[in-house]
Amino acid sequence: MMSVLGTVNSYVHGAVSAECAQYLLMKEQGWTSTDDLRLALAPQMRYLLSTGRYPTYRRYIHEATRKDDPQWRFETGLDSVLDGIAARLGI
Repeated sequence: MMSVLGTVNSYVHGAVSAECAQYLLMKEQGWTSTDDLRLALAPQMRYLLSTGRYPTYRRYIHEATRKDDPQWRFETGLDSVLDGIAARLGI
């Protein structure tokens, strides 16, 4: 049970840490929206995508429809973790 608790806790901690880091970066840079963030990071992203080493990320960039919905991303990720745990435990 402690392994399951640790797994869920790690997911939650990681997701919250990533969201906080993005928020702090945006605040430090004076960006008020994720559009500002994307615009500022666009040159680096274009370079990385041009290497051809990140096909999954390229697909995400072009096809993802909920990039700016942190609640949906969190809940979908948590559901995936919990579904994996349930499958592992056979429940």
